[in-house]
Amino acid sequence: MNSPSPRGVSPSTTLWQFREAIKDALTDITTIEVTTALVDRISPVTFSAEDFYERLQQDLACRTPAEIQQWRNHLEARQQELTAMLTTTVREQPEAKRIWQHHHLVWQRQVQHLRAAEQRLQSPAALRQDWEEFYQEASTVLQRLHAEGKAFYFGSVEVSALRKLWETYTALANGEQIYASTHLRLDGDTVERYRRELFDREAFDAATAQALLTLHRESVTRARERWNDLVAFLLGLVERLIPYRDAQYQRERSRIDGRR
Repeated sequence: MNSPSPRGVSPSTTLWQFREAIKDALTDITTIEVTTALVDRISPVTFSAEDFYERLQQDLACRTPAEIQQWRNHLEARQQELTAMLTTTVREQPEAKRIWQHHHLVWQRQVQHLRAAEQRLQSPAALRQDWEEFYQEASTVLQRLHAEGKAFYFGSVEVSALRKLWETYTALANGEQIYASTHLRLDGDTVERYRRELFDREAFDAATAQALLTLHRESVTRARERWNDLVAFLLGLVERLIPYRDAQYQRERSRIDGRR
């Protein structure tokens, strides 16, 4: 999680947040990954850390038939509660109606998540195994982010971790098949992986395989250019901040020496 500001130092909140963002960026830019995949469908849903966190929490509690039945019972009871709450008073009071609509929307999302969990249990064994491995990873990540039993905070570190989980989640949900993957590391190492089907003419004709390979190489080139720009920007930023920090240090030394 984001580290607290040093004791005895009171930097502005904005400056501290900026420092944390830079620290996270420096951690993330040590390696980049470029993948090219074919999917069964493209989901219109965009990433929301809060919504995905809520979905993960429910999914992790709905991994067996017994757990799904418990959630089904819970949602049926919740539906009855919401129906009972929808009185004439609620309909006529804007604020009460808004609160009821919020709770009803949450209930609808949970019903949708439950249906998706039921469908996952009916998936082929290999796909169910992939989902189970994903949930094990997600559980480990959430346990780390919930360190020391503290309330969950959607800071830059947490959002970054959730986004990576979301990418895997959407890949599984959309039937994604990765055909090419390239890892670039700051030390210059490059790891490239390609599925055998790309070179099997019974699976792909030459034109399709070449189109996928060309698309992947173009993506790697664009990613490398953006990566170089980001590294140059951060290095330039650090160089510009060093004189400021040295000047601040000198002022502090002068203030201390003046008290002696």
